[in-house]
Amino acid sequence: VEESSAGAEIHVPKPGPIALSDVRWTSANIGEEEKEKKRSLTDGHPTVACVLHARRSRLQQVLATSQTWLPTCDFHALISFGEIAEQLKSFPQARFTHPSGGLEKCFDRIALNLSTTLFPHADWHFLASDDSFVMVDRLREWLRQQKASGASYLDISSDGRPALLISDEAIGSLNITECDQTAIVAVGSLLKRSDLSSLPSVDSMNRPIILRGETRSKMAVNLSLSPHLSIVQRVSPSEMTLMHHIHTPQT
Repeated sequence: VEESSAGAEIHVPKPGPIALSDVRWTSANIGEEEKEKKRSLTDGHPTVACVLHARRSRLQQVLATSQTWLPTCDFHALISFGEIAEQLKSFPQARFTHPSGGLEKCFDRIALNLSTTLFPHADWHFLASDDSFVMVDRLREWLRQQKASGASYLDISSDGRPALLISDEAIGSLNITECDQTAIVAVGSLLKRSDLSSLPSVDSMNRPIILRGETRSKMAVNLSLSPHLSIVQRVSPSEMTLMHHIHTPQT
């Protein structure tokens, strides 16, 4: 409090940036064998670590994702801020807390830091959207054929929610060690300003890798539209279950 000619003035300091290294978190159902997997698969395909924001308000979407394609990633985990829903407690997960709260605003930074900490041997880190259906086998094959190595990324954000595929090397070149709640810059925006290379969203024959929400019709997705079609956006829980059934070979 300072005294002035106008009377007492109360100065409320702005909250400073939170060092992500100071944020407390606990994990569950993530075994040591997951953390120690080799960097690349024996068949030469790159490995992909997938992390998903487990929003309580979107429980059915998160549950459908966790029960279908998410476990097909080489590594995977849910991220929650506060108590995770009972239906999700059996899945690999990490829970974050901080006295000042507001960490969800920095989900993309937190998710990337978590993924590189839990899964240090992954070639690629995927911040997934809970309303996207991902064919991970196709995604690996496309990355292999692209010879996508080094500092590369693909921004696939949907409806304002961050979604991002980024190489391990690219993460190392970013300064994302703090959460400044007063001046948040999305990781996707940082990447666009950087010198890092952005991967194409189509293959060599101009066929889509991503079927974005505005380009697909409800329940009219042909998974054979392109052999490299890997991500379909704006998918409901029932659609996700159906797509998983169609795409997964039945034994």
